[in-house]
Amino acid sequence: MIIEVQQLPGGIEEEAVSILTRIDVTGHVAFCQPNPTYKNSAALVKVACAQAKALYTSDMKDDAGNPLPIIQPFRVGFRVAPK
Repeated sequence: MIIEVQQLPGGIEEEAVSILTRIDVTGHVAFCQPNPTYKNSAALVKVACAQAKALYTSDMKDDAGNPLPIIQPFRVGFRVAPK
């Protein structure tokens, strides 16, 4: 997922964060947190989690067709939009 923004902290042009999400049986993000394996900006993680909750749905199903709750990692990129 790439999110275009007007500006990023420190005047950088691009940044990425890694988040872990728990997808419930309805296919929606029920929980989101920073991936502890990576150093992430807390402010950007907050935005990435909000966007994941608003935009992501999963259609993962088992062999019988039942929805599956899953843990899904995401790498979310942020870049400054061209002016």
